[in-house]
Amino acid sequence: MNHSFRFLKVSVLLLFFFTVQVIAQEGKIEKTFKNVKEVRIKTVSGNCIVQKGDKNEVKIVVTYSYDDEDYEAEMDQNGDRLILRERFVGPRRTWRGRSTWKLTVPENTDIEFSSASGEFEVADLNSNIEAKTASGNISLKRMNGGFYISTASGDIEVTDLQGRIEFGTASGNVELRGFTGDLEVGTASGNIRAENVRGEMNFGTASGNIYIRACSGEFEVGAASGDVDASNVVIEGRSNFSAASGDVDVSLGKELAHNLKISSASGDSRLRFNGHTIRGFIEMTAKAGRGRIKAPFKFDDEEFYYKWNDEYVTKSVTKGNRSPRIEISTASGRAVLEN
Repeated sequence: MNHSFRFLKVSVLLLFFFTVQVIAQEGKIEKTFKNVKEVRIKTVSGNCIVQKGDKNEVKIVVTYSYDDEDYEAEMDQNGDRLILRERFVGPRRTWRGRSTWKLTVPENTDIEFSSASGEFEVADLNSNIEAKTASGNISLKRMNGGFYISTASGDIEVTDLQGRIEFGTASGNVELRGFTGDLEVGTASGNIRAENVRGEMNFGTASGNIYIRACSGEFEVGAASGDVDASNVVIEGRSNFSAASGDVDVSLGKELAHNLKISSASGDSRLRFNGHTIRGFIEMTAKAGRGRIKAPFKFDDEEFYYKWNDEYVTKSVTKGNRSPRIEISTASGRAVLEN
């Protein structure tokens, strides 16, 4: 028993001394710059955290665990522009460690960030933000300005923003919560999620899905092989929701007053009025013999025609008056309108 206790005691002491040694090896650099309006920072794998300060200065704190012979944190001011870089001067095989850049800046400081695998986080600024990463994630919170973000496999998450957004990812996901302004978001295989967003929205994905919740505005939404699921949306301008092989499901949060088009090639196209008054000119289309049209009323007119050697059927009806114009179409899926 005593032997086991001594072994445990020695192990704990070794762990303690190892931890102390690791902490002692961590480097730290602090600098302050004045009269800065723009910060450009480029890291290899270093993370960057930007927060608002209450002074008219930029304070930088860099912590790192790389060997001092391998790592350099460069900081150069050119007029009102501050340029920050991290460089590795030793052989790549010796680059073992991590780094974090913490910036405290005035709220109207523009930020440009780029990194291979570093992550980027910024909050509480009234600024323009441009960020590019390969695999790093990006987070923006409580901001006003223009936001231009791109990643390869990193995720993008934003909360409570106002202004203009242009986001693009390859395989990363995009999540937006609480935004007012104009949005343009595109992904290759990543998903797009938007909640409590208002503005002019342009969402597109190749093989990802698009989820829209409690949003209002003018919508241009398209997916290639993914699904489009929009619930409790308020249409405030001419809007279009489409998919190639996925399903499109749109549920209204308010009576429809603007033209709306919902379409899918091989998937289902569905519009749910959620108890709101159905009015306007309604046209529903499906491939004859393969697709299906379903609505809770009788149609005024039915027309058959050929397109690309396939026969289609279009059924139409006017409810109340001829505005707005509602088009729901599919090829081999179902075109559905529900109360």
